[in-house]
Amino acid sequence: MRDREKDTYEYRIRWRRAGMSEEQYLEFKTDGSPIDYKKGQGQLIIYMEIEKNIPPEVFDMNLSELKQLKLMFIESSHHLQHVSKLTSLTKLHLESSEFKSDESLGHLLMAADSLTDLHVTDCENARLPKSLRHLQQLVNLNLYSSHLSSENEETLSVLHELENLGELILCECKLPLVPESVMQLPKLTKLILTQNKLLGQTIPDKFDRLVSLRELSLGTCYLSEIPISLGQLKHLESLDLSANHLSATDALKPVESLTSLTCLSLSQCSLDALPKMEGLRSLQKLELAHNNFSTAVTQEDDTSGDALKGIPKSVSELDISGNNFSGGLPEIVANLTGLISLKISASSLSQFPESILTLSDLKVLDLSRNAFPEVPASIEQLKKLESLNMAHCLKLVSIINLSRLKFLNTLSIENCRSLSSPPLEVCRRGLKVIQQFFSENVRH
Repeated sequence: MRDREKDTYEYRIRWRRAGMSEEQYLEFKTDGSPIDYKKGQGQLIIYMEIEKNIPPEVFDMNLSELKQLKLMFIESSHHLQHVSKLTSLTKLHLESSEFKSDESLGHLLMAADSLTDLHVTDCENARLPKSLRHLQQLVNLNLYSSHLSSENEETLSVLHELENLGELILCECKLPLVPESVMQLPKLTKLILTQNKLLGQTIPDKFDRLVSLRELSLGTCYLSEIPISLGQLKHLESLDLSANHLSATDALKPVESLTSLTCLSLSQCSLDALPKMEGLRSLQKLELAHNNFSTAVTQEDDTSGDALKGIPKSVSELDISGNNFSGGLPEIVANLTGLISLKISASSLSQFPESILTLSDLKVLDLSRNAFPEVPASIEQLKKLESLNMAHCLKLVSIINLSRLKFLNTLSIENCRSLSSPPLEVCRRGLKVIQQFFSENVRH
């Protein structure tokens, strides 16, 4: 649970009247003196946010049309029974609060027939009420970082009764296993199970039942292989498998069948070879950072050109940071002519990778934390480049010329302590001054 704020106020309230824009709030703060609730009376309140305590006077306001309620750092559930009277409520967000019994949350849900969004986040050891099963209009259920004890098993076992549930977030909930009921939600489009370290050997192989699933996150679940049924998710567009140990042969084989996939994260998976990706023709974003890919040439093995072989040409965003490319970038990178974003941070590059200069559509380039001494003038071939990151390149001495990069609006060169051209005093004054320096000192 997040640390409570150290302010002296007893409670803080924000509300929004009907007709006000999203950004306009009325905010009141007190150190013990009463709030003038008359300012809210006579107005239809549609949004309310309360911190720390719930003053009973707040329910004297006109809350008949209240649609959204957010309660944060609530220290006492004494007045929660009043919330059950909010029959128009559709979105309820409970954050960083202590609900020591399921009755506390039960009061909130007693009359919540119209609730479509329920967030119980960062609520340590939250007790989910059995009345959760009656929220038949519920579309989004977010239990992020609400450490769910074994006492919630019975409630979680009836999730399948929430027939309209479309998004379920169980991230960082210390789940010992995936409830069987989760695999019985045919309308589920988004399932986030990230950072449940106990799932490794207990994840059910029944993903084929989730016929509507578009987004799935299994990052940091201590998986050593992927359930075979995952390969049958024909509509899956986004898959996060990062921070799992998936280096075994065929560990990623089910991924090969995900033909609708547009985003795939395999960062920190101990990979030294890619699964077959020929069928992933829709793939646009691929994250392969911090694996064991290498172009370092040894006497026993000269396969530097094969690293990353098989990346589909449809990929437009590629992150291969944190691998060992001391022998130069793999050849495949220069052939991905549709790339608009390329991240090669911390990859042991001793020379600027001039092979990427063929990537004429490139807009974002991250070369930070490498060891090349010079950025050549030929970088001007990247005419569409908008962002260039070379921070922490400790051996970088010279940047020849950036003046022709007309769309460049972000340049990061922090902690390039060896840089002499342009001089550090110029660099400290920002991108415009740097480009002016090149314009005045470099002959074209």
